[in-house]
Amino acid sequence: MSKYGWMLKLSDELGGQEIYGPSALSRELNNELLVGNGAEFKVYDNDDILCGIGRIVGDYEGFEPMDDYATPSLGCTKIQYKQLNGMWMTL
Repeated sequence: MSKYGWMLKLSDELGGQEIYGPSALSRELNNELLVGNGAEFKVYDNDDILCGIGRIVGDYEGFEPMDDYATPSLGCTKIQYKQLNGMWMTL
């Protein structure tokens, strides 16, 4: 089982569906995501176009949504996390 889980809602231009990961996502972490818990993040492609918005829970460092899905599947090159002050920070 994974120590973290994420969900990514793709932009409407990319189909708008929700993707959950990683493939070893535990039921407990999945349930946390389903009720809206987690740190908010955004992923962007090389042209700085928003590809999706998501949340991550558990024991993570920050690049997991990129490594697991956004980079290989969408070509994303940037991830930002929402800070407590409401500002977005690029990792």
